[in-house]
Amino acid sequence: MEQFTMFLMMSVALILTPGADTALVTKSTIVHGKRGGVATAAGTAAGIIIHTCAAAMGLSVLLAQSAVLYETVKWAGAVYLIYLGISSLLSKGSSSGKAAQPSVEDADVPVGGSSVIKCFSQGVLTNVLNPKVALFFLTFLPQFVRADSASFTQYLTMGLIYAFLLIVWLLIFVYFIHAFRSWLQKPSVHKTIERVTGAVLIGFGLKVALEQRP
Repeated sequence: MEQFTMFLMMSVALILTPGADTALVTKSTIVHGKRGGVATAAGTAAGIIIHTCAAAMGLSVLLAQSAVLYETVKWAGAVYLIYLGISSLLSKGSSSGKAAQPSVEDADVPVGGSSVIKCFSQGVLTNVLNPKVALFFLTFLPQFVRADSASFTQYLTMGLIYAFLLIVWLLIFVYFIHAFRSWLQKPSVHKTIERVTGAVLIGFGLKVALEQRP
């Protein structure tokens, strides 16, 4: 029980640390409303589960041992984050003199499926294309795996718990951002948010690109 409590405490501390996921969820919520933010949060949690399964099956070990594979994933993730950041900086909404129009979601009409899928995909890819996340799970989860039980089941259980805690926090964050969405969509504020979000995503992309393989 003490080991599980430590796992929960460390997980919560890590989840509350702002990162690229937080920036992406913020952007999705402002642009696409609650459904967009929820879709991005769900994608982020899905990415965590993918990394968990990879760690449990030993694929993360392969990533850690192969310099070529590590560099390939690293640069793919870096380019993707920088692409999202540049897209945010060049967003028409960031340079328009008009206030951002309320999304169809605000009119109690479901957001288009393509927007939801796009938000979900961005959440997944932001996590999956970050080799540091894979290596983190490779080093973090084993600390709490008991040798007297099936490791795959333990990996999966802890990964699901971590993903659950993550999505709960991100959903709270989504509803918090959405509560101020009208103010955040004012032209000057919206423009600033787009620029800050873009800069943050580019910064994380550069950080991933410059990180050395452990």
